[in-house]
Amino acid sequence: MSEYVEFIAAEEIDMLAHECFETGVGDAAALPMPSGSGDEIRVTVMFYKEPIIPKHQLMEPPYYLVTIAPTTGDVVEARACLPSEFGVPEEPGVATEGFGLDPSLTGTEYRALKSRFFEISSDIWSIFATGSTRLSPDERALLREYRTIYKRIAKAPLKPYYESVASVFFEWMDHVLS
Repeated sequence: MSEYVEFIAAEEIDMLAHECFETGVGDAAALPMPSGSGDEIRVTVMFYKEPIIPKHQLMEPPYYLVTIAPTTGDVVEARACLPSEFGVPEEPGVATEGFGLDPSLTGTEYRALKSRFFEISSDIWSIFATGSTRLSPDERALLREYRTIYKRIAKAPLKPYYESVASVFFEWMDHVLS
């Protein structure tokens, strides 16, 4: 593998983000996403609501975000946010019906995939931070696995937010894997 800086595990980043924002009933954290490039890599965790209504899958747009320096764990930013900041034409606090996940994906499979996503995320972020598009076969395979898992577990209403926060990362990943 290429030489790269070691980043804090995604699970720890997620815990740090939760320490900055006290969640309540129905609050949920989005997947941690890298932003920036090179030495300026940050990881952002967005918080949104999944109102609990039996037999309904409802999601509201992200309304709070925490950005963390993944090499130190320092909180760079913790603040309220609006959909318009991400270029998403949604109203704050208005729920969308449906998670947009593959209906054949069981809860057990989702949890296993999410666990693996968290397990490999910091390695992927470290590879991304090098800026290299010439990856070793092992790095390329890991990146391919990351993208495959992302496509399976990212809830459809959150994808525009992920793609906004991590636009440089997604462009890099698409370029490397094309």
